[in-house]
Amino acid sequence: LNEESTVFYIKSLGNWSEKLLSLSRDNNNYKQMMIGLEGPYGVDLDYNSYRKIVLIAGGIGITPMYNIFTSLYKIKKENNDLEVELIWIVKKARLFEIFMDELNKIQQVDNSFTVKLYATQEEERKQDDDKEWNVGRPDLES
Repeated sequence: LNEESTVFYIKSLGNWSEKLLSLSRDNNNYKQMMIGLEGPYGVDLDYNSYRKIVLIAGGIGITPMYNIFTSLYKIKKENNDLEVELIWIVKKARLFEIFMDELNKIQQVDNSFTVKLYATQEEERKQDDDKEWNVGRPDLES
């Protein structure tokens, strides 16, 4: 957060999101749209109180976890001991492409930020696939 703008990733999958897509198309502006927003609701979490944070996302549910992951990376200077692990589980590996570049950049710069990717409905990794991901489900017991 703490940015001049906020980005929402919305999958067109029902009446509300289809209408939003239609409004965007009608305005001939797919990248920028003024909206009204209220909130946030819920509990504010003090991330500096923790040494290790594990974020787990399923499918398109990555969007809030991606925002938290990148925000923690930006504020890490306040908590140098912080370790963050993002576990993202999807059906098909092609969904990883949405955020892969940014997630890889963060991991390359700071090894205390790790990403583990799992595709549950893939048979095997393709030979030409340069992304690091696993077939199946994670073992969260270990």
